[in-house]
Amino acid sequence: MAYATLEQIDARLTQIDDLLFKARTGQISISKAERMKLENEADSILETLSNELGRLTGKGADSVREARQKVRSLNFIAAATARQLELHPEPNPKRDAMIAEAFAPGSSKSNEEVAQLIFGDIFVDEDAD
Repeated sequence: MAYATLEQIDARLTQIDDLLFKARTGQISISKAERMKLENEADSILETLSNELGRLTGKGADSVREARQKVRSLNFIAAATARQLELHPEPNPKRDAMIAEAFAPGSSKSNEEVAQLIFGDIFVDEDAD
């Protein structure tokens, strides 16, 4: 039986997230079955991390899971921003103005609409196998 440290398990979760992001943005090609397998592995890893770190720290699994999900979300935003800059390094004042308006106080745009506005052109259709 092989053992892994919590640090190694956490590193694997980050690696899976990176692979899934690259698949979503067309940087690598993986089948739908492989994507589902990676998503299931990520879910299992997150469950294990949450339970073990929650037990070790006394903070509880839910608290640890929520904190790790926040880190995953920030990593996703950072990767999406980096990819956007790779694809569109040139300034685009019109687009920048639309994004600024979306973030303005009182904007009626949802988080999904803002994300689509900012990152919409970096993702590919994952169901096209």
